Amino acid sequence: MDKKFPIGVDMRQVIATLSEQIYDTHLAFLRENVQNAVDAIRIQALRDANASRIDNYEVAIDVSGRVVRISDNGIGMTLSEQRNCFWTMGASGKRNQEARDAGCIGIFGIGGFANAGVCKSLKVTSRSADNRIAHWTKFFFADLKTVSGTLPEVKNGTDRNFKTRGTVLEAELLRLPNVDELRRFIQDCVRYANERVTFNGQVISQQKLSLRDVATGTLHQLTQGREDILTADAIDRVGRRTPLQRVRCRWYEDNENSLYVELLGMTVDMKDARLSGYLRIRKGRIEVCRRGFKICNVDNRSLMPFQAPEQLDMSGVVETDLLSPTAGRDSLDQESERLLVALVKLLRDAAAQRILETAERIAQYPDIYSYLALRPEYVHLLGKVKVPLTGGDESELESICDKSANGVRIFFSKERNGLLAAHLKAHGSVVVELPSEHRQAKLIQLYLEKMCAASSADDQIECLEQYPESSYSRFDRIFINELIEVIISSYNLQEVIVHTGKLSSDLAAYSPKAAEGKLELYVDLRHPQVTKLHNLPPTLMAPAARHFCLELIGDALRKASPRFYSDGSSAFAEFFRNRAEEWILVRGEIIEFGWNDIYEVGSDEEWMPLPGQAPKMVYVRPECYPGFLGYYLRMPGGLVKGFMNEIQDLPLRAGTWIGNLIVLMASDGIDTSFGIQIKLDSLILDSQGGRGLPGSTVIDPVLLAVYDELYFPIPKEIEPSLVPTASNTIRISVSYDFL
Repeated sequence: MDKKFPIGVDMRQVIATLSEQIYDTHLAFLRENVQNAVDAIRIQALRDANASRIDNYEVAIDVSGRVVRISDNGIGMTLSEQRNCFWTMGASGKRNQEARDAGCIGIFGIGGFANAGVCKSLKVTSRSADNRIAHWTKFFFADLKTVSGTLPEVKNGTDRNFKTRGTVLEAELLRLPNVDELRRFIQDCVRYANERVTFNGQVISQQKLSLRDVATGTLHQLTQGREDILTADAIDRVGRRTPLQRVRCRWYEDNENSLYVELLGMTVDMKDARLSGYLRIRKGRIEVCRRGFKICNVDNRSLMPFQAPEQLDMSGVVETDLLSPTAGRDSLDQESERLLVALVKLLRDAAAQRILETAERIAQYPDIYSYLALRPEYVHLLGKVKVPLTGGDESELESICDKSANGVRIFFSKERNGLLAAHLKAHGSVVVELPSEHRQAKLIQLYLEKMCAASSADDQIECLEQYPESSYSRFDRIFINELIEVIISSYNLQEVIVHTGKLSSDLAAYSPKAAEGKLELYVDLRHPQVTKLHNLPPTLMAPAARHFCLELIGDALRKASPRFYSDGSSAFAEFFRNRAEEWILVRGEIIEFGWNDIYEVGSDEEWMPLPGQAPKMVYVRPECYPGFLGYYLRMPGGLVKGFMNEIQDLPLRAGTWIGNLIVLMASDGIDTSFGIQIKLDSLILDSQGGRGLPGSTVIDPVLLAVYDELYFPIPKEIEPSLVPTASNTIRISVSYDFL
């Protein structure tokens, strides 16, 4: 017969853990016990079919020396309820539908022992509505020091002088509290609560939540009294069903073009739910309340840890019954956080569209460009953005778009080439000067290319001034003839057309048109690279012309020449092949990130430190961080660090594979791409058991920046080939390509 022994419990350590790590300050003690009193009133008001706001109900807090007294006229407790709920760890009388309907907050069941870290003794006197006699219970926390394997005992008795329904909690604190600090803190918790709460006789609750709590200055409504109905995506970025379906709200704007949103209601899991509050589109914290009682503060960065810090943060108050805190009150529980993430994401998208309606709002929110960097589908909304033009003028993008529709040529420029810009402007074109900020410049350029068919003025080389043949010197004529002869004979071209003149860029030669067998060439005969040849003897003119061609127009000649067509791309491919890295992937070297592993609280560092070299592969648990999923492979090569921001901004990602070759690509779909080429020492084994079979997939998870490196998501279909197991290592050859 099997032998058995009971599970051991170190009661002193359990209570110490609860008191020292959860409710370890006077402030936490006061908040939790006032919340219990408010919950008791809310349930009683529900039973009375009354609003808990009326003066029939009250929570009174009195602090004198080290004694704190909290009284309420809520539902009260019988002796049995005190024993089984308040003094029993893990039990709670509020895990029922009545408590949920009343809007109760406390459901964790930690009870009276949570006060051990701050109290010398705790006495609770309570009487329920159907009891004529009140019962008191009292515990001296010094008794915990004598506890070994046995449970501590709570003293109890009756109080016939306690005439009313309700509860009085009286605590003697270990240390003298700061009374002003207590008042300020608890007032911040209950200021919007419907219930009457007093602190040493002063009412500190029942403040009506209004837009003025988050706004300053004159406000006007954007929708003329109408409500906005915002519809959420059914599936989030990692493929999970979104609990939020719709949000009702109104938008406001102040004199400085800052935006505010009033929350009016929402639909969650196809049911209408309470939602109220006000948010400002500005960096700060979101105060989460349940029927006016603050349950926690949420920082935008902790809410969405993988968002860039300038992603249209929000601050203000959100009030709903559907958000619940963790036991320590420092954050929301996981389900609540998912709902709040969905709510904030939906409001951010709506705010972005509001911002893009006027040039003044865009100027007020420069962060809009960072927000839109990963949302190119909104680029057509940038019409109200004001951009500088060559010559000192300024124009909105939509006005430039109208000019393009009327046949005006549109250019954009980063290099501020004054001569070229003046030339293009003189010929009726518009040149937009792109800003220096990378994301902003890229989005404006994308708008101009997509909506105005614009091209880069920096790549545009114009002949600003033609040199007439009558001005040619003897050297000029010999040099031009030698150029033509060298090009035709050396590159097998059938036709060469040479123009002479001053070019817009500091170039001696330029070929705007090069096709197989034909070449059009502009040469600046007054450029220093040409004039330095003046003193050469005629016998050296041909070699000088050949060198001139190779150095200045070699690419154009290769494109035009049948002899050299496509050689450049072959050499480029060889260059990338030559800098492949050989890696060995080992299971034990994979770093795993779980819930709350990534952030070090109170630190400016985003990621936990890692000694030595960054790992070649990391794993992020899919349930932990929205937008990140599964295994990630480090990008090779030093080029990545120099272009980290640019690569992260690429919104399109895909993977393809065949045989023993895998290619992971990211691109903006316009003119920039980055790719990793992975060569295995065996055929690819996919998730269906096939070997070497071709496949491809769109990659939804975003790139991961950690340990000063970039990591690329590994498609789940090919994890069997790239992710090592405990029993085998994987050898790969890794190279990259950046265009």
